[in-house]
Amino acid sequence: MVFIWRGSGITVPIFLFLSGWIMSNWYPDTTLGNYPFVGWSMLWAGIVLTLQGAAVWGGGAPDPETGEIPFRRGHDFFWIPVLFWGIGFIGLSIWLINKEPKESFYESAEFQEMVQESTQAAEEEEDPVRLVNFYNPFDDSLSFEMYDAKTRDYIIGTSVPSESTRYKEFDCKRYDVIIGDTEKRITVTKATTNDPDDYNELWYIMGGAADLLLIDVTDACDREITRGELRAINWTDRIEKRYDGDELIEPSLLSTPRKKRTIYGMGDKLPLEHSVKELVYALVPVEADQTPSESYLDEKVIEMCFTDD
Repeated sequence: MVFIWRGSGITVPIFLFLSGWIMSNWYPDTTLGNYPFVGWSMLWAGIVLTLQGAAVWGGGAPDPETGEIPFRRGHDFFWIPVLFWGIGFIGLSIWLINKEPKESFYESAEFQEMVQESTQAAEEEEDPVRLVNFYNPFDDSLSFEMYDAKTRDYIIGTSVPSESTRYKEFDCKRYDVIIGDTEKRITVTKATTNDPDDYNELWYIMGGAADLLLIDVTDACDREITRGELRAINWTDRIEKRYDGDELIEPSLLSTPRKKRTIYGMGDKLPLEHSVKELVYALVPVEADQTPSESYLDEKVIEMCFTDD
């Protein structure tokens, strides 16, 4: 790429790059479609460029003998003065920061087409199966039995310890889950994608006593991070979605060529590092109808980062 500038005009791309690099510490998604990231990057760069442009604008000091005011040589980038770049950045940044979020990829026609194609491909497979996790949010062990909803054939029966998970693969069809005197019907659906990088496990919260939070924990995947640094992160701002524990939960985050999205379930340990193009998420339980406190989320993330001392 060729840049054309005079004087201090070269600082326009330099300040914009530096501002974007600094703001990337707060925004893992640094694509142009992330309007807040682009807006704040342009705002800080615009403020500096406006001040710089104003300082070099106009003429110099009057000649003491003739009284003439010499005009300073231009400071521009692609023939546009630095001052105008700064003002333009500030104006555009205000618009971007207040702009409605871009249509989610998962709401786009492209995504819907991908889902349809994946569903059709899955339907062509013989006997598709899904992994179902059974999570017990109670303080005591809880037993359940599972039957085929159509034939009433016995499928499985087991006990799940307190705050623990049991998992098993099931054929994609309807089942009746019995816990004590309560019977509930669930449908194990076919996966919407065949990409091995996409998360396609299901979660059943026993008794529906808890919801699941999907939290962006990318910043926690650092082998050098400490407990204090983890507590300093505001995890409530990193909550991507809350799933209702009364329903069979299907966390859905599809990876794209530009971003790989990885989900870790309850009981999993987070990796010590991640790739540049990877976003890492964690599933965290929270009592139904309760708002999670920051201290609660701190401890849950710490549990996923450190082994017991």
